[in-house]
Amino acid sequence: MHTSLFSMDDALTAFLEAGHPIQVCTRDNNNRTAFTRSWGCKVLEERHSIMLFLPRNINSPALQNIHDNGIFAVIMINVYTYETFQLKGRRARVLEDITPWLPVMEKFRQSQFELMDWLGLPSQGVDNMLGSDAGDYVPVHCPVEACFDQTPGANAGKQIEKDEKSAP
Repeated sequence: MHTSLFSMDDALTAFLEAGHPIQVCTRDNNNRTAFTRSWGCKVLEERHSIMLFLPRNINSPALQNIHDNGIFAVIMINVYTYETFQLKGRRARVLEDITPWLPVMEKFRQSQFELMDWLGLPSQGVDNMLGSDAGDYVPVHCPVEACFDQTPGANAGKQIEKDEKSAP
């Protein structure tokens, strides 16, 4: 069954790439959930997919779930404004070469230092949260099938229509 993909416009792309904290949610084939963080997000040129960077640890249930079934949900929140989006899809796949993505990951890391500073927390929390090295991560290609506005308020939970957010 082919599912059409969601197109991300300039505003959503800017939000997704701004360095907001990223929670990646998965499930196994028995519907048991697993969560992890991503070390950044990059909207791909075709504007239908994102690249996430998940811990390589082979004991990671979230990464194993993506290997097994490709199902994901990504939640990003701007902690300054509470603007929140959730992206979903069923065809994520793990890639191996992290090298092309190192600048994206470093930009994300720097944004986390700024966030910790704004929150008044010690900066070493960034490395504790993200891990020791970008090489500990793998890129995960995530075709996006649906996007939801999760910002607190009247529209929380509303699915953004595919034609509301269209690529230029």
